[in-house]
Amino acid sequence: MKEITVNPMGHRPVDARQDVHARLLSSLLQIAQIDHTGERLGSRQRRDLVRRIPAEMGVSKIDDFMSNDPTAGRYQARELLLTDAIESTSIIQEQVLRTVIAGAEKFQVIRDAGVAWYPTKSNALRVPLGEAQRNADIVAEGSEIPDRTMDYDKRDFTIVKYGVKPRISFEMIEDGLVDVVAEEIFYAGAAVENRLNYDALTALATNAGNTTTTGGCAGAGIALSVLRDAKGLIKADGFIADTIIMSGEFEEDLLLNSNLAYASYAGGAEAIRAGTLPASLMGMKWFVTDNGSTTVDGTNPWEYGSSADVGAIVMEAKRGCGVAMRRDRTVKKFEDITRELQTITVTMRADVNYLHANAVAKCNWIT
Repeated sequence: MKEITVNPMGHRPVDARQDVHARLLSSLLQIAQIDHTGERLGSRQRRDLVRRIPAEMGVSKIDDFMSNDPTAGRYQARELLLTDAIESTSIIQEQVLRTVIAGAEKFQVIRDAGVAWYPTKSNALRVPLGEAQRNADIVAEGSEIPDRTMDYDKRDFTIVKYGVKPRISFEMIEDGLVDVVAEEIFYAGAAVENRLNYDALTALATNAGNTTTTGGCAGAGIALSVLRDAKGLIKADGFIADTIIMSGEFEEDLLLNSNLAYASYAGGAEAIRAGTLPASLMGMKWFVTDNGSTTVDGTNPWEYGSSADVGAIVMEAKRGCGVAMRRDRTVKKFEDITRELQTITVTMRADVNYLHANAVAKCNWIT
């Protein structure tokens, strides 16, 4: 099994301080700090913090939180904290996990794109691939039904471990920088999820069976015709394009296209809100991520500004890309909040790969 260390996000486009889970974790860490100093009883600040905890917030072991039964072993956190010290509960452990998941959800691209998802209990998985042909043969009555083909292609997945440790120093905890600690935990979840997106983009761009040939991409708004070209290439190979994953520069070019300034409605046309794209482009759902690579397909960058740049991926999601998931996002359990918070790790064991090469097209900038 290969292990990959995920670098914490260098760019942070989402403000963790606006996330309800990060703010709640910050409050819980403040309560823990008060408890640790022995000032729990009689602390007005602590009572105010406890009262801010949502009434519906349950408390349970992390294992219960991840179970299918959301009511397993749950009771009111506020009632507990009014009588007990927070260190005698698993409330912070649960909220750390919630904050990690909240950070990841802000950056879900491949996970939300509807790709094939393969839960696995081993370190490797082999997936047989079907055919692109969709039409059955005409068979005369009483005749033997012919075999399709027994020579299926296959795609191999090898599980790797993604891992990141939030940059939490002992001094941050000692000095009570609870907002910063909560923010680092939030972005740790985002970093792990982003690595899944990164590996998917690399696999798809490197192995795409189709590449657009539409020229003149230097003109504003040409990206729309590039998408049309990519969808046609996939259709010609017997697949149905339903998903676009694009870079920020590709999206910016689309927004310059005057044909996208209006969306058609029954009885007339209504202008789309400035700076936005319609919910569906040519019948395809779309996602934007700038988490590409300087050589996303082995040669060209995930950009859309100069010759040969890869600006977007168009695919039939379930037949173009697959994820083998051995163990989803996990937070290392810890007991001593003050001493061990700085040793939290967020990990995931998975692999991502392309499936049918011809179900994928990459959109290159072609001069």
